[in-house]
Amino acid sequence: MYSTYTSILTIVPGMPQTASSSGYSACTAVITKHLNRASALVDGKLSKRYTVPVTDSCPIIDLITDDIASYYTYRSYYRQDNHNRMDDMKETCEMALATLEQIRNGEIDLVDSSGNVIAERSTGAHSLVDSNTKDYQPFFDVDKETDWHFDDDLLDSISEK
Repeated sequence: MYSTYTSILTIVPGMPQTASSSGYSACTAVITKHLNRASALVDGKLSKRYTVPVTDSCPIIDLITDDIASYYTYRSYYRQDNHNRMDDMKETCEMALATLEQIRNGEIDLVDSSGNVIAERSTGAHSLVDSNTKDYQPFFDVDKETDWHFDDDLLDSISEK
């Protein structure tokens, strides 16, 4: 996980049931559940570019996880009965998700707490796909459909088998 329940309690003060020890335990269990969800979402998005989980201290990932988990937690307790606050939390979550997309798409780099850029994975998802016909010219993207034909070398290699 990239964050802690104490961060969420700071962001979303006045959570219900935090006055007693049993209520506090129940509340932190809900927050921990949502932190796990947010961390899984972050890891899923970042796995395209980075080795996950990101082990370096990365403030932007902590912030994104806090914002997403705060929204999930707030939504668990209040649903739609407090529209104004809910809208603010949803907007914050949407901004966090948009930032996460920018990181995934390479528009923003991850930087650790010392200001150093975190290295990307050496093997991207695109290099994990292989084809046994990659050396032949594709025929589905050339000219009109009626002009498509198989590469002669491909046909020869098929007939030889």
